[in-house]
Amino acid sequence: MLIYLCMGDFGDDVFEGTAPYYARYRVRYPKELFDQIVETFGLDGKGRLLDLGCGTGELTIPLAKYFEKALALDPDAGMLQEGQKKAKKARITNIDWQKKSSKDISSLSGKFRLVTMGGSFHWMEQEQVLNQLYAMVEPGGGVAVSGGAKPLEFSSRASQKDKVIQEIIKKYLGTERRAGEHIYTHPEKSFEEYLHGSKFHDFKEHYYEVELTRNINEIVGNLYSTSFASRRQLGNMADDFERELRVRLADLAQYGVFKEKLELSLFTVRR
Repeated sequence: MLIYLCMGDFGDDVFEGTAPYYARYRVRYPKELFDQIVETFGLDGKGRLLDLGCGTGELTIPLAKYFEKALALDPDAGMLQEGQKKAKKARITNIDWQKKSSKDISSLSGKFRLVTMGGSFHWMEQEQVLNQLYAMVEPGGGVAVSGGAKPLEFSSRASQKDKVIQEIIKKYLGTERRAGEHIYTHPEKSFEEYLHGSKFHDFKEHYYEVELTRNINEIVGNLYSTSFASRRQLGNMADDFERELRVRLADLAQYGVFKEKLELSLFTVRR
């Protein structure tokens, strides 16, 4: 039975089983985004970083070198394991990985120079979390939230690709977007509105274009990294879903790949 829930009410198992796909197939943040964070907050190797809803460390690992210590929190043990593997490979040793969610931040001690959140922010009680973080961030520090990748410009083949993907997802999983065992409900406000309405100040927004060339394996892997089309979500339909998807995408791909242009966002506020 599927349950309709508001943001912040979802369980900690929404991304269960997705971590290996998440680590390998998620769209990477561009160098310019990290450069902007470093410049905005004057990062110089001092203080502590808190990455809230860290996933497999997409923000934590590149930023950790600008801090004395980094604390990476995620409710999914698989995400933390993948993140630790990536950090070890990158020879980053100052990250403490802990299985916790935004509901646990009141138990954290000490101040943080910067708090980062990626797409994880929309799974939280945003207003409540920002109020709690205000007391945890040191003066002059702040919060950086990166938005998800949004289509900016598609080739006709890429546009058809997205239509096919949505068609097949609806065929196997129904018309309403899933989120683990629940139905996804969109937040009432945008990231920007929550940040504007918080106690923090000096709101800034930045946008980055990312050009991608992805093959069918990468597109399928990215879908399996999501809460709405994971192999766990599909269950015993996963093999049929993938077989049909691959056949349909092969008819559309040009030389086996799709070219797309996406937009990533970064929002920052200061204490």
